[in-house]
Amino acid sequence: MNTQVEQLNNDGVQFFLGGKFSEAKQKYEEALSLSPNYPTTLNNLGMLLLKEEDFKKAEYCFKQAIKVKESATYLANLGHVYANQREFALAEQQYIKAIEKDQQSLLAYKSLAGLYQYIRKYEASVTIWKYILETLSHDMEYKLNLAKDCIHLENYTLALSILLEVTQQEPKKHEAYYYISMIQFHQKNFGIALDAIYQSLSIQPDNASYRKLAASLHLALSNFKKAEEQWNFLLTLNENHHDVRIDKAIGLLSIQQFEKALEELEFILKQTNHNKASFYKALVLLELKRDETQAIETLTAFTKGSSEYAIKAKEYLQELKNSKTL
Repeated sequence: MNTQVEQLNNDGVQFFLGGKFSEAKQKYEEALSLSPNYPTTLNNLGMLLLKEEDFKKAEYCFKQAIKVKESATYLANLGHVYANQREFALAEQQYIKAIEKDQQSLLAYKSLAGLYQYIRKYEASVTIWKYILETLSHDMEYKLNLAKDCIHLENYTLALSILLEVTQQEPKKHEAYYYISMIQFHQKNFGIALDAIYQSLSIQPDNASYRKLAASLHLALSNFKKAEEQWNFLLTLNENHHDVRIDKAIGLLSIQQFEKALEELEFILKQTNHNKASFYKALVLLELKRDETQAIETLTAFTKGSSEYAIKAKEYLQELKNSKTL
C-alpha cells in the first residue's frame, strides 16, 4: 500500500479522535483520491459520516469497503447504519453476517446484543451477553447489561447476584447500586432500596436519575420533605428540568398542596406546551374548583388524541360525570 495513502488515513484518524471532523474528512478524501478502493479509509470515512448522520453516504462507504475486504468490522458498521435508521431487520442481518465472518468479533456480538436489547428481545440479548462474558470479555459493561435485561425478564435473583459482583469494582459501581435499588423498590423493600441509591449518590451526587429514584423512595416511605429535598437539589442545578418539576408537582398533589402544585405546573407551561403538565394542571384546577370549564376542555382534548393521557383523561371525566350524577 502507498505510504502516502496510509499516512493520510492515519492523519484523518488522529483528527477524528480529536473531534476535528472536517479536517479528518479532508484527509480521508485525499487518501481516497489516491486509492479509491482502500477499505480502511472507506470504513473510517463511513464512521465519520455515520456520526454526522449522513446515512446514505456512510452506507455506500461501508459497502465499498466490504466489496474489497469482507471484514466483520465493516459488516458490523454497515449494521450500525441500518440500526440508526430503525431498519432493525437489516441491522440484525449484518451483525449476524459479521459474527459468521469472525466468531471472535466482540464488536459484532455486542452490537447484536445491543440491538436485541433496544427492540426488547430480552431473552435473545441475555443469551448473547452470557456468551460474551463466558467467551470474549469479563468487562463490567457486559455484566451490567446482562443484569438490566434480567430485570426486564423479572429474573431478579440472577440480576441481583450479577449487580452485587459489579459493585465490587469502581467503574460501574454507582450504576449497579442504582439497579439494585430499582429491584428492591419493585419488591417494596424501600429501606434497602434507599440504602442502595444513597450508595449511588455518594459517587455521583448530581445524577438526576439517582435523585429522582431517591425522591420516589422517600415518597413511598411517606416522607415528602425528604423527597422534596431531592427535587429541589436538581432544580437548583437546572430550574428547567421539567420532568423533575412535574414529579414535584405530583408529589405536592399527593399531600393535597394544590396551590403549590399549580405553581410548579404553570412554571413549565409558561415555557413550553408540555402534555403531562397540562394534564395535571387540569386535575389540580378541578380539585380547586377553579376554571373548571377550561380544565374539562383540556381533558376532553386529551381523549381525542393519541397521547398516553387519552385513557386517563377519559377515565377521570367518567368519574367526574358519575360523581355529579350521584
